[in-house]
Amino acid sequence: MGGYCANNPVMYYDPSGKDDCKINPDAEENVQQENVTKDNETNDNYDWSGHDVIEYMKLKEQYKMLEAANDIIDYLIDNEQLPDNYITKEEAYALGWGSDKALENYAPGKAIDGDVFENSTGILPEADGRIWYEADIGQNYSMSRSNSKNPSYRLLFSNDGLIYGTFDHYETVFEIISQAE
Repeated sequence: MGGYCANNPVMYYDPSGKDDCKINPDAEENVQQENVTKDNETNDNYDWSGHDVIEYMKLKEQYKMLEAANDIIDYLIDNEQLPDNYITKEEAYALGWGSDKALENYAPGKAIDGDVFENSTGILPEADGRIWYEADIGQNYSMSRSNSKNPSYRLLFSNDGLIYGTFDHYETVFEIISQAE
């Protein structure tokens, strides 16, 4: 087997001899996969489908969102409100901002939200008297919120102490705090 590295020919010889084996591409369906643990025990519960990759990517986005939200979550728990740098969309509009504009140009150092989140799809748990609010997380306000480089991270919190997050603009949500502490 050969190849090139920086335009120089490179030869690779597989000492196992596997390179010399010809495998029928149709035989792939007959191969059994096993997930072996570090103790060489077989784990038959492993899902070999692409589903795990998708779940991994979602989990990775959750961690990114949580990392960006840590200080806001702590503040929210301690003070039962968002930090003073958060303003509602209505307040931002009054300053001349629009959703296609960079907030930094109209309200330096401020962040959007604290607005009521309607939960019209029922993605969040509902209860009598519960009101949901939303807050941007991890936004770069020197560019518009609609800029594809800005994450779709939102913190969703209720008047009775629940806190959820979303990394995909409300397609999915995940629980951060399940009850008032």
